[in-house]
Amino acid sequence: MIRRNKIDIDHAKKVIKDLGAFFSRFGNKVVAAYLFGSFAMGTYTPLSDIDIAILFDKELSKGIVEELENEILDGLIKIFKTDEVDLVVLNSAPLSVRYGVLKTGKIVYCSNTEKMVDFQTEVISKYLDIKPYREEFYREFLKSL
Repeated sequence: MIRRNKIDIDHAKKVIKDLGAFFSRFGNKVVAAYLFGSFAMGTYTPLSDIDIAILFDKELSKGIVEELENEILDGLIKIFKTDEVDLVVLNSAPLSVRYGVLKTGKIVYCSNTEKMVDFQTEVISKYLDIKPYREEFYREFLKSL
């Protein structure tokens, strides 16, 4: 990606502290939002991007989710003053991505704790259920190299 506006790290840190206020304007449509990646882990560099994951209420239609996703991404680009923002919709992300966000991410907004915990429980349960199969696959794959 060609950067139009590099990340101002000091500005990004300030915005991250106020992400809850940004997401609150979407009410209960956004169940939870997470900061993940290098900014969540404190390993950011001038070449880092800002990784945000959102969990929408599962009752929303696909069309509404797409509209909200675009609106949220546009808003994040404006408040961070950079186009180096990656937005992941947890509802449709692969299981490994969902698990990674839960494992290393930080919650920056939650409108419904019960729905968020239900989502977390489901993801962790599914991830651990297939873990032995995934590990066996990797072992066999490495043997074939």
